[in-house]
Amino acid sequence: MDLQNQPGTFLNNISEKDKLELSKACTGMFASSKSNLLVSCQNCGQENSCGSIFQNEHICMLIIDRQSGKIVDANPAAEKYYGYSREQFLKLAIWDINTLGQEQVRAEMVKAAQKKHNFFNFRHKLADGKVRDVEVYSGSLNACGQDLLYSIVHDITDRLTYMRQRDNLLNELSSEQARLKLSNEQLNKQRTEAEFAKSQVESRWLLLETVVDQMVAGVAIVQNETGHIILTNRLMAEILGQPLFPIRTFSEFWQCLAAKIEKTGPGGAGVLLDAFGSAREVRDYELRIASGSKSLAILSSSIPVRNHSGQNIATALMFYDITEKKRVEAELRKHRYNLEMIVAERTSELEIANKKLYQEINSRKRAQEALIEQSAILEAFFLHAPYPVAILDKNVNFVRVNSEYASAHTQDMGFFAGKSYFQLYPNVENESIFQKVLSTAMPYRAHAKPMARAVGPHGTTYWDWTLVPVSNQQGKVELLILSLLDVTENKIAQEEIGALSQFRQTVIDGADILLTVMDTDGKIVLWNRAAENITGYSREDMIGKFRPWRLLYPRSDYYENSIKPAIEALENGIVLDNYETTMRTRSGQVKAMCWNLRRLHNAAGASIGTIVLGRDISEQKAAEEKINEYQQQLRKMSSQIALAEEKLRRHISEELHDGLGQFLAIAKIKLGVIKEQSQPGTHAVLDEIRSHLENAISYTRTLTCELSPPVLYEFGLEAAIEWICESVQNSHSIKCKFENDSSPKPMSDDLKILLFQIVRELMHNVIKHAKACNIAVGLSRNEDVVQITLKDDGIGFDTHKLHGNSGFGLFNIRERLNHLQGNLEIKSCSGGGTDVIVSVPLVLV
Repeated sequence: MDLQNQPGTFLNNISEKDKLELSKACTGMFASSKSNLLVSCQNCGQENSCGSIFQNEHICMLIIDRQSGKIVDANPAAEKYYGYSREQFLKLAIWDINTLGQEQVRAEMVKAAQKKHNFFNFRHKLADGKVRDVEVYSGSLNACGQDLLYSIVHDITDRLTYMRQRDNLLNELSSEQARLKLSNEQLNKQRTEAEFAKSQVESRWLLLETVVDQMVAGVAIVQNETGHIILTNRLMAEILGQPLFPIRTFSEFWQCLAAKIEKTGPGGAGVLLDAFGSAREVRDYELRIASGSKSLAILSSSIPVRNHSGQNIATALMFYDITEKKRVEAELRKHRYNLEMIVAERTSELEIANKKLYQEINSRKRAQEALIEQSAILEAFFLHAPYPVAILDKNVNFVRVNSEYASAHTQDMGFFAGKSYFQLYPNVENESIFQKVLSTAMPYRAHAKPMARAVGPHGTTYWDWTLVPVSNQQGKVELLILSLLDVTENKIAQEEIGALSQFRQTVIDGADILLTVMDTDGKIVLWNRAAENITGYSREDMIGKFRPWRLLYPRSDYYENSIKPAIEALENGIVLDNYETTMRTRSGQVKAMCWNLRRLHNAAGASIGTIVLGRDISEQKAAEEKINEYQQQLRKMSSQIALAEEKLRRHISEELHDGLGQFLAIAKIKLGVIKEQSQPGTHAVLDEIRSHLENAISYTRTLTCELSPPVLYEFGLEAAIEWICESVQNSHSIKCKFENDSSPKPMSDDLKILLFQIVRELMHNVIKHAKACNIAVGLSRNEDVVQITLKDDGIGFDTHKLHGNSGFGLFNIRERLNHLQGNLEIKSCSGGGTDVIVSVPLVLV
């Protein structure tokens, strides 16, 4: 039981003013009527009154024999507090209830007797074995010749408990603030990494599309698993003579191609089809196709594209238009054929002429002239052909080369005559090919064969070359005509395209964000590995599917309210960035997603599809929810600390009133008694001391009200706010007006304390910063919401610079209000005063 808060007993037969001052007194002027111990207060005439104070006072009082340490008397309040009867007390020494040892207790008693110290903090044992923290005020007492000590005991256990609780709450608040700061740093780092990954994927994809579109060959890249064409370029459409955007799959592409094929090489068109199905590489396969009104000669290749682990994931189809090259070759063959026919014809004529030399001399001359004419034509063609041509004898030595050949090899035309071809360009494989042509008299055609050159930007070059034998009448090869076409740049471009294609697929699958592409019909043509991991749906599940949203958002109402509006906005040309939704995976797990959607357009600006990027932000959302939860906990702790602080302030206020106030009042009365017994010469000094005591009593009362105004607990919030207004007006000469709508506002003590603290802090801010002359405070109730308004005519301030760095702080006010679902609204501008509105739901009692 907290004996300090029990009502006191007043002395009789004294004035009302003295009764008020003695109502909480607990020191001096007492005696025990049962033990006939008298206080040394001769001539005071108040023995009975002092005995009555000792017996009736609610504060614990003990009288101790200083020599033996025995308790010689205890008042009823001490009996009730300690649980001992008076008879039991008389059998005890003071160290029987004090947890200090006998020697330490005696040392403290000596200090009290010598008036070196009269205030002590001890731990006392009660009769039931409990130990309590107490404050003890002691002084000397001489009664009937006995040297005694009187002790006044106050229980301070609750006060120490409150202080420990406050320290614990402050430590917890500091720890939670540190954890909150760490969570924010991790969240910012994750967001930065995700944005960097997104920019990398977008830039690499754009680079790949640009390279493919600038290639000198028609390109179509087909995904093997689904058969869908995932990338093509402008030149492929020109070769086929029609736009490719309606063609979505390899099957459709093949149907379109098959309908245009006019002629194929060995094995038929199935060579390319078989290569695609078996992931086999086919290069330089010739086709002739109809392209609009033209017939084109095409050199085609089918090249498997593999990922970093060697898995075949796509096929690249490349078509080179070699129509012009074929035309030149055809003309060359035609001229060669004509030459051969002429030579054969003239040889026959010469044989006849030999037999009929003299008879047909004129015919011989005409034939020679025609041969010279034809030779001149052949010579002119040889010298001015737009590609390298060399004539070799049957020993593979140079006979002649044209200017293009010499220029290609950075030599003069005369340099090559008589030199062995393979001494200049040793190559075992080519040497075997030349010997085979010499032995079989069959021409040979090579595509993109490597040849070493002494000089050149690429070192090893690649050529399309044709070796044509020229035989005599006996069928023996006498000459070889070698024609070449430099395709080094095309070869290097093909290799770079292959590498870029593989790089593109590796980048797409290596990205940690969901990436999918849909064509204009909403069909998925690209579904990367991150999309598989996030959704649980594989490429086989999704490629070729139309509008996959029904799988990822099975609830119709959610689709209608969240997804459908986003799709409609995209169809209207609106770019969607950071569009957040929740998504259900194949396993049923719900994930938070952040989407970026935009249309894809070709060079002409026409829409060709949609690219969708999605990030799994489930962990981010969970972190944000955790932060919100921590913030709620911090607000709750802040409220608990504030309430604990208010309780402690109230407790200290009561201690000042019940403890120090009582001592000062008793001292004032005793001083009056001394004055009546003293000589007139000492009255001035005693009057001065009495004045100091009255000032101390007044200051104690003021301090008690400032720490915790009793009016808040005794008369309610309205009276407490009005008391603040009166105090501000009296102390700071600021006119302060309070208006109350008089409606009932029943509320809990915690809410009263919170609103009182807010008003007091706002008043403090006005006094300290506003330089106001008038303040108006209003208290009203609107249904279940209580509202406090505070207006001043001060200098005002910029509301964007609020920090709340002092006192209770505007920041702490907001946090406390947020914890109770309340609101703080501030309206102000420089020179225009300030309006503050506090609204909080009414917590009914």
